[in-house]
Amino acid sequence: MNPEMTRFFALLGRAPQSVQRCFDREKCWMDGVALEHIVGHGSSGERSMARFFRDVWKGQSHDQEPFLLIDAHGPLDRDYREIIAAWILDPCWP
Repeated sequence: MNPEMTRFFALLGRAPQSVQRCFDREKCWMDGVALEHIVGHGSSGERSMARFFRDVWKGQSHDQEPFLLIDAHGPLDRDYREIIAAWILDPCWP
């Protein structure tokens, strides 16, 4: 696994379990269907973190439901905001 993937999965390890389950570290794979289910039906924090990790994984914002930092600020607790802050300070692109 390359260093970018290692950093990505280290950050992911601090995310909600529901979001973590959408990624397979061994196969370096994302379950887009499961992740989009969280975006549509999860709690507000889960939705924000699912969007964040999906967009980082893909290296671009999703067309219809992108991760928006300003919108995410409200529903996220400090631990989840710290994940995003860590990525902003040292971004990785798996």
